[in-house]
This record gives sequence, C-alpha cells and structure tokens, in this order.
Amino acid sequence: MAERKPLDPQNNIINVSTRKDTRFFMYLSKLFLRKFETIELHALGEAISISSRVSESLSRYGYATMSKINLQTIAMQQKEGEKGHSDGRAGNRKKVKLTIVMTRHADFFTKISNAPL
Repeated sequence: MAERKPLDPQNNIINVSTRKDTRFFMYLSKLFLRKFETIELHALGEAISISSRVSESLSRYGYATMSKINLQTIAMQQKEGEKGHSDGRAGNRKKVKLTIVMTRHADFFTKISNAPL
C-alpha cells in the first residue's frame, strides 16, 4: 500500500469543480491559505455556485477577504462525439468562468489554530 503524503500546493490556484462539495473546497482553501498570502478560486459553469459559497464562507469566518472578482466568457474547444452537438460534430462552445482572488486575513493563523481544518 502506498504511503500517503501531505498535500503541498505548488501554486495558489484552486480549480473548483462539481465533483466535490463546498466543504472539500473550504478545507482545500484553508490548506492553500497556510502556504500562500492569496489564493485564486477558478470555476467554470455549474461550479460557480460552489466557488461563490466557498469565498463567502472564507470571508464570513474571517479567514480571508475578497480582493478581486473576475467573470468572463471563454470559448472551449469541443471534440467530436462530446455532448452538446446533436450530430456529434466538433466545434466551439462558450462557458462562463469565474475567478475570485482571496487574500489571507491578518488573524488567519490564530483563527485556524482555534478551529479544526
């Protein structure tokens, strides 16, 4: 059985998806905030609601403050046979991308020591 290694993030970007719930991304955000002064929550499509809940919770509990919010429409390449085109052809489709930049609060380490991750 492989030995488990502690998570050591290499950059400050968290790609939020719908495969995990809000609690998971709250946990991950707090781990990232231990290492980085700022983190970026990136979300596409349906994951935007999870990302906004995570950022709101981080602000409400005083772990971080929202520094910047960016919303953009991006074109994504679609391969043949993927969902979206009824005839199975390839093409572009547009998706909404939300980026929220969170800055670690000055009291982060005292608050995190009093509460579990």
